[in-house]
Amino acid sequence: TENASSGTSLRGVPDSVDIIAIWSGGHPTTKAKKDDMAYVQKVKDEILKLNEPVILVGHSLAGFVVSQVAEEIPDRIEKLVFIAAMIPYEGKTVFDIINADAESLLLQNLIFAEDKSWATVSEETLKNVVYNKASIEQITESVPNLVHQATQPFFVTVETSANAFGLIDKTYIICENDKILSSTAQRNLIQQIGITKSLTLSTGHVPNVENPDALAGLDPLFRGCRTPRELRARGRRAAPDPRRGQPADPPAGGHARRGAVRAAQPRRLPYRGGAHAVCRRL
Repeated sequence: TENASSGTSLRGVPDSVDIIAIWSGGHPTTKAKKDDMAYVQKVKDEILKLNEPVILVGHSLAGFVVSQVAEEIPDRIEKLVFIAAMIPYEGKTVFDIINADAESLLLQNLIFAEDKSWATVSEETLKNVVYNKASIEQITESVPNLVHQATQPFFVTVETSANAFGLIDKTYIICENDKILSSTAQRNLIQQIGITKSLTLSTGHVPNVENPDALAGLDPLFRGCRTPRELRARGRRAAPDPRRGQPADPPAGGHARRGAVRAAQPRRLPYRGGAHAVCRRL
């Protein structure tokens, strides 16, 4: 998507995993409508083309998008993986979450269009805030992929439920040196949502640019779990919801489905901030 993040190749992904990158809205190669519902519909359309549940990965702003997708088609989602992502809770918007983050340097550095319909950042902000742990070479490679970020998705509310979104296994990847959504804010989201599994990378907000090998090497990205339908069939409860005072429930276990789906040809996977990725085991 068109967030102030960037594209690079995700190397080191296991050969047994087929990754489908979904570019929504403002990606340079698309002309889709730049609003939250268009993002959600695009991701749903891609998932519904497949024959089995997927591991759905959302980075940054896309945390809201994949949460809405999971709420609407939970039986098609095997696992959710959030990477330095904003996640909806208690009616809060992406703007609310970033605005409440005292350590974030994003909002004060945004440059808005005259009509406020989109925003961008300066070269200095790209270097010191967005890509603060990236090399000059990595930044130079990524910048041509950037486009303006539509502002509408920052103000959309997403409602999730314990019997849909709440049933899905979740892992959160914390970016310790993030200056857009601080690690403190990320850990608060983990607590608010009741996510029981998290890992930490010593990167800024865009690990897919700064250290793609380390990101791709995180096993929980590709280790599957039971789908919501299977959990309900086994009588498992929904994941704990701290908003309702529910006690912790053991994380879902199991393994990803390994049925032969199709032969995946090795390819380079460009990533951008707010990007969505669908992973399938072959």
